[in-house]
Amino acid sequence: MKKFILLLLPLLYAGAAQACDICNLYEFNPIDSKSYIGVFYRQSVFNGYSHLNQSHSFFGTQSMLATEGTTGVQHVPDQSEVYQVAEHQDDYERYETWEIRANFRILPKLNLQAVLPIRRNTVYYAEVFHLPQPIKDTTFTVGGPGDLLLTTEYLHNFSTGQVKHILRPGLGIKLPTGVHNKKINAEEKYDPDLQPGTSAFSYLLKLGYTLLLNEQIGLDQSISQQWMSEGSNGYRFGDQFNYTASAFYVARKGSVQLIPRLGLYYESAKRSAQDGLKAVQTGGNALFGQAGMDVALKKFTLSGSYFQPLNQYLNGNQIGNAGRFQVGVFMNI
Repeated sequence: MKKFILLLLPLLYAGAAQACDICNLYEFNPIDSKSYIGVFYRQSVFNGYSHLNQSHSFFGTQSMLATEGTTGVQHVPDQSEVYQVAEHQDDYERYETWEIRANFRILPKLNLQAVLPIRRNTVYYAEVFHLPQPIKDTTFTVGGPGDLLLTTEYLHNFSTGQVKHILRPGLGIKLPTGVHNKKINAEEKYDPDLQPGTSAFSYLLKLGYTLLLNEQIGLDQSISQQWMSEGSNGYRFGDQFNYTASAFYVARKGSVQLIPRLGLYYESAKRSAQDGLKAVQTGGNALFGQAGMDVALKKFTLSGSYFQPLNQYLNGNQIGNAGRFQVGVFMNI
């Protein structure tokens, strides 16, 4: 009988949740499947400025349907005389990622995992002042291949009575394979935190723990820390910490398994730096509630999750987390 857990693999790329410089990969993994391959779609939405007491809504406002423009501006304004954003309630950021994910059981208790992302980052500002002339109602999009993530983990299983325990220590590396030099014009590049890739190596340590009672009720926890190096563009994303905990229930009917999940997720990032100088509008922490459902049928698993921000503190005047969701399908191989 297959058993399932929810585990967290922090993706070593900080470009898909820019208000906190954090992006995470939440992976639902059939632990008894030696190998699998899957496709995932993730979306994170940001709107509302907390320092102005503006609300955060995942479904946003009518401005999110605005036609995309061709005029690009920088992502994080310095609010100088030449570049200012009015900080409207209608402003939003949307980060989309398509991923090919694969797991290979290379030894009886050792997994090798790979994630290859394709990113599309969209930013809308209701009102921008950018010399030589003001720009209003501007939307711009930056997309392309992201950085390749490789991780490995060791599986240690043991039982105490009717309770099964699974420990998953692991480590990972993010390779600078993504596009990191997208340009606004012939001379000016988009900010590093909007680029699909980072131009830098990053390193990860993680530990997962799952408790499973009577092959039906379970609790999953995962903790991780990742360290960022400075990229070829002189930008260094802040180091990141993540923790997730969720309870799940496995309901079986014939060959179908339904696994609802409910839990919490916390993320934190230090400030990023450009050429050694701290970037004020980066870093912070956020707490999310998470709910999801997985459907397993023979070789296939369909997974979906939603993450609702419960509390957040972002450095500077960053736009706030409004919500995240993901859907994906895996096939055992």
